[in-house]
Amino acid sequence: MFTFSDKGHKVFATVTGRLTENTDPTVVERLWNPFIGAWYEGKDDPKLVLLRFDPDQAEIWDSGNALVAGAKILLSSDPGESMKDRVAHVNY
Repeated sequence: MFTFSDKGHKVFATVTGRLTENTDPTVVERLWNPFIGAWYEGKDDPKLVLLRFDPDQAEIWDSGNALVAGAKILLSSDPGESMKDRVAHVNY
């Protein structure tokens, strides 16, 4: 799972899926560059691991005004009730 929040805290997302190790040398070759090379002892370095994330589903929230949502939480109001139409569910 990973989560995301934009700089202004108006858009949030949670994505779930499967994380697997990818050892395909053609992928390493395609992604290799001098910046990556500075951290490793070559493309065959055993410390080099590629991770692949395949998403299953995501949930995205457009909070609109984060200040209003925060005030609702402080006042024990359920911000989820007023945000029902601002949430997207995505299945892959």
